[in-house]
Amino acid sequence: MFDLPSVFIDTDGNAPITSKVNWLENAHIKIVETDGTVDLDASTSIRGRGNTTWEYPKKPYTIKLDSKSKVLGMPSDKRWNFLANWADRTLMRNTVAFAISSKTKDLEWTPRGKHVELVLNGVHQGNYYLCEHIKISKNRVNIREMETSEDISGDHLTGGYLLEIDNHYDETFKFRSKHRNLPVLLKSPDEDVQDVQLSYIRDFINGLEDMLVDEDRLAAREYEDVLDIDSFIDYFLVHELAEYAGPADDPYSSHCYKDCLGKLKAGPVWDFDRTTFRPDVTKYLNKSKALWYGYLFKDPVFVSRLKEKWRESKADFEAVIPEIDAIASEILRSARYTVKKWNTTSRDNGDETLPFDDAVKRLKKAYTDRITAVDRLVESL
Repeated sequence: MFDLPSVFIDTDGNAPITSKVNWLENAHIKIVETDGTVDLDASTSIRGRGNTTWEYPKKPYTIKLDSKSKVLGMPSDKRWNFLANWADRTLMRNTVAFAISSKTKDLEWTPRGKHVELVLNGVHQGNYYLCEHIKISKNRVNIREMETSEDISGDHLTGGYLLEIDNHYDETFKFRSKHRNLPVLLKSPDEDVQDVQLSYIRDFINGLEDMLVDEDRLAAREYEDVLDIDSFIDYFLVHELAEYAGPADDPYSSHCYKDCLGKLKAGPVWDFDRTTFRPDVTKYLNKSKALWYGYLFKDPVFVSRLKEKWRESKADFEAVIPEIDAIASEILRSARYTVKKWNTTSRDNGDETLPFDDAVKRLKKAYTDRITAVDRLVESL
């Protein structure tokens, strides 16, 4: 018996998972708690997932259960992800970043997850992070889900839209924003999207940028009518504390969404396994080039609100520090096995040659020092 919940996935005929596009149907999943209790026993489909991470030796996966089910205490759904964290010696950068996000006041949903042992077609793969898939649903991004055949006019055309800003630019429905040239991908609705729907959200984003690039309109804070300031501040703070430049000039995995008749909101956060929680990154905030922050930081009201929210949340962010030790203790034996089985050649984080315990200490110190740095940098704005 493992220290963590065990996930057994068997594909039909033990077929290998070679595609992140095509589902392997008729697979089976069984999840067993550490006390032997069966948490889930169900039919599923499975395929690969990720962009850069799909090219790594230790593959990430996504599953689609035949029926909605609760998983390890998390709310019921069909879609779940298995993050491999091959490039992350600590195996917990995503876990810690999600913990930071969950402390914010205005990011409405952060993916929940559990570390598990994955056994695929009878072969023990080691530690994976089983977490919720980003999608529109009552228990995840809780906005109205659009019908592509019906929601083509009036109020119904205004949402909900789930967007990803990502230079992989690999969705069917996508566009580049007018001024920032941001690669905006339409994640939902995602099938049979009508031209009028794509045009609406493109015009909405371009209209936002029109307000931001015009100094008079920015000074009048017209953008407040269409952009939710508090969620974008919290999104900024999470990425600054994790020291992750994903939303920067070369954006990846940056999500936002718009409900029917609603403002554009930031989140959920995603993808922290690489180039995060590095020591000695204490001299700057990534405020000039990331997403629309270069414009927003020109507004003194935005900056004032940022300072206010930082002061409100600083103690909550500090509360994550002891959680790092708790997570490390929980996955210790699993992590030691996994880093031996999957020796990473990545050097993105700089701790890949360290023993697991030392890598965790390094991550904890980097996060602690970054809180101090962000405090100084925000207060000096």
